[in-house]
Amino acid sequence: MNELEDVLNLNRPAPPRSPPPRERLSRPYEELLDGLADELELPKRTVRHVVEMFNLRLSQSVWERGRLRVPDLATFSVRKRKARPIVDPNAPRAERRIQLPAHEVVLARVAKSWRRRG
Repeated sequence: MNELEDVLNLNRPAPPRSPPPRERLSRPYEELLDGLADELELPKRTVRHVVEMFNLRLSQSVWERGRLRVPDLATFSVRKRKARPIVDPNAPRAERRIQLPAHEVVLARVAKSWRRRG
């Protein structure tokens, strides 16, 4: 296993992440949580926990099933990427090439209800 594989953990699907530690959130995200808490008449802490758990379960389900459709939100799918050479991100000026190993990524296709019609 080379150093890049160690850093990126590309040999296996990413394990589901536990909810992140209480970190400073972006303002739009805070406003979303505030709005949900007000509408549902629940404490912001409870709403945040529900959203974090939804994200965790969504991640777990996508990696386990390979594809998951959430109505009116998106369709998530796991895709395989082939191994390919890339410019070393640690030394881009040297233009040294390293091999990026084959790995899997999650793609999301937004539901039609989210698309604007012009």
